[in-house]
Amino acid sequence: MRKITSFLLALCLLLSCPMTVFAAGDSAGSTVITTVVPSTHTLTVSAENAAVSYNGEAGTSFEVPRLEEFTLTVKAADGYLISKILLDGKDVTESFSEDTLTLSGIYEAAELTVVTLKVSGILYDIPEQELPYEDAIYKAAIEVGGLTDVPEALKDDSELDTVEKIEAALKTILAAYSGYPEKNMAIYDVTLVVSFDGGKTWEKASEDSFPKNGLTVVLPYPEDTGMDTHNFAVTHMFTSTALGKTPGDTENLEATKTADGIQITVTGLSPVAVAWEAIGQSSGGTENESETAAQSDTTAQSETTAESETTAQNDTETESETSAQSETETESETTAQSDTETESKTAAQSETASQNETAAEIASTETETETEAGSVQTGDDTPLGQWMILLLLSGFVILSAGASRRRKYR
Repeated sequence: MRKITSFLLALCLLLSCPMTVFAAGDSAGSTVITTVVPSTHTLTVSAENAAVSYNGEAGTSFEVPRLEEFTLTVKAADGYLISKILLDGKDVTESFSEDTLTLSGIYEAAELTVVTLKVSGILYDIPEQELPYEDAIYKAAIEVGGLTDVPEALKDDSELDTVEKIEAALKTILAAYSGYPEKNMAIYDVTLVVSFDGGKTWEKASEDSFPKNGLTVVLPYPEDTGMDTHNFAVTHMFTSTALGKTPGDTENLEATKTADGIQITVTGLSPVAVAWEAIGQSSGGTENESETAAQSDTTAQSETTAESETTAQNDTETESETSAQSETETESETTAQSDTETESKTAAQSETASQNETAAEIASTETETETEAGSVQTGDDTPLGQWMILLLLSGFVILSAGASRRRKYR
């Protein structure tokens, strides 16, 4: 037992002492085996729709320092946002801020993956409204120019499984709703994105993060249109089951013109169709066009009322003139009649006076004759013939007076 213990101790002592190893067949030379630790490691980058650069040089592979801190610049391509960044599958997004990714502790070759979120068009801040997460940042990505992809929920719908079918269906529905021609229509691709890390990274709004009462967004005016020159109508197609909606159904939206664009409130997002027509043209179908038509009707009614008032005034003036003329004629006739009656009375009086004078003359003549005749006779008694003549003259005077009176009252 003691021999075995002594042998093991001697073996351990022998192994712990450095030894020179000679290659076989070469008793004069020696080979030293050493281990080399690298100062850098290769970092391979996978970043579709994003650009990554190190020390100002863009690329897909970099030599980065071992176990030391280093920084990379990461920028998404136009139409994309940074969603997350992974290092060998581990999420390191929290180390990303303002296009800069800071890493450390690399001790071997590694792979960096940049995940991007596609957002067509320009990002617009959401107008103030009640949102599900107060601390989150919401933005709407809006592109004018049509859809680029078929939404996932519509891919199994044979009537809406291509971009062309979706746009054609939207335009048909919008034309029926607004009355505007299809040549004056545009399709908007709208995406709602939300950031929970202060804007470092973004993700599409899920059903939980979408506002339950709808989302208010502002669409830019189509080219060559504006707030003061055109009226607008908007239709939206649902592409998810969020808020109990059916993919493929549509809703017609109230379009409010603002200085920044067309404001709408939707309960879903892309796609959105906008139609327009110049103010003053008649198409019908939208609230703004109805207002224009109402204004036209009001104007026409006002003109008609004015014409009626003018006609009534002219009629009144004509009646007044006619009345005045009639009164004048009546007065003239009355005056003429009065003059005629006066002349008639005067003539009758003149005639009566003339007759009376004639009767008086006859009576005087007869009296003189009788006197002359009586002067021949003698005695105090008046002759019978003279009395007869006086009676005849008196009757003649009475008859003349009655005839004159009848002519007067006729």
